[in-house]
Amino acid sequence: MGGGRSARLTSCPEGRLKSPTIIRHMKMLDLSIMIAATACGLALYRIHESIIESGQWSGSYIVDVAPLFVMWTVAFAILRLRKPRPRLRRLFRQSGMAACSTSLIVLTVFLALRLLGLMQIGGEFLGAGPDYWFPTAFREILPWVGSSVAAVWLNLVLSGRWIAEPSWIDRLGRLLAAYWIGVAILYVVYD
Repeated sequence: MGGGRSARLTSCPEGRLKSPTIIRHMKMLDLSIMIAATACGLALYRIHESIIESGQWSGSYIVDVAPLFVMWTVAFAILRLRKPRPRLRRLFRQSGMAACSTSLIVLTVFLALRLLGLMQIGGEFLGAGPDYWFPTAFREILPWVGSSVAAVWLNLVLSGRWIAEPSWIDRLGRLLAAYWIGVAILYVVYD
């Protein structure tokens, strides 16, 4: 197959051939997107770090680097939706993409509700800086993100729809998901 795609035919136990698996190789654009996401994440981390220095430390370095993982999750979703990729139906059943899309949905909904709630408090959000809402928003949302990722993974496993693609990009998604689940476990254990 042309265009940088490599396909592999696999067979089922019954002897039938499954659809070809598209293995995506890392390109320079992929690396550039990850570097840009890292830069944005480190910028958010610096804001978070300045707030931590003012005495609002969350107590765990793993939780304090959450802005970096948020940006990596966004970059993962962008990279995973680029072609070559499997059909969308199959793509969202892959463990990495299912976990990262779930975490992005939870992050987006929670932060949107949080911002709407802050705007309703007499306009105080407009005068308040990130030191007001940034650390508390991350502390409140991280357990929800991890537990929703764990729930989606459990659903994929129990329904028999778990697909783990042997590629760098799906492994990256699983690594990000493991971080989100680990943070949720830390909140349960230490809270």
